[in-house]
Amino acid sequence: MNILKNASYVSYATTDRQKIVTNLETIQNESCDYFSTVILSIRKRKGILRGQNCETE
Repeated sequence: MNILKNASYVSYATTDRQKIVTNLETIQNESCDYFSTVILSIRKRKGILRGQNCETE
């Protein structure tokens, strides 16, 4: 199982500065923001956490 493919990084959740990263390899050298989180799922992610607009689903 490739854990990184099933993980999403969320910072500043529910604010105007919200940022969702679906490829964690792109942030390995960045410092993480205060109160950010990584969400890991054993199932394939879809929807908002994979960058899809919830209105189109």
